[in-house]
Amino acid sequence: MTVHKVMLERRPDLAALLYQPIWRSRLGEERSGETMIYPLPVFGVRDGCFTSHYSRTYVEAAQMLPDAARMADAQWEALDLLAALCDELG
Repeated sequence: MTVHKVMLERRPDLAALLYQPIWRSRLGEERSGETMIYPLPVFGVRDGCFTSHYSRTYVEAAQMLPDAARMADAQWEALDLLAALCDELG
């Protein structure tokens, strides 16, 4: 929650991008019939509660697959800021 709050204060434009779907790989964990990639936002709200799910490894792996939407530079910047804030505030 703290990282999210600070990101909203410093770069609301980048925080907003993390509420949009980002393609991730299942890295071989897909079940029968599931695709190898899926979209999921880093930040969200479900049943009135803040949610967050992030693993850069899964995002980078998806980018190597032809069916994944290509990440924009601003999306990479948002993920870089997220990682930097985790280190700073961790």
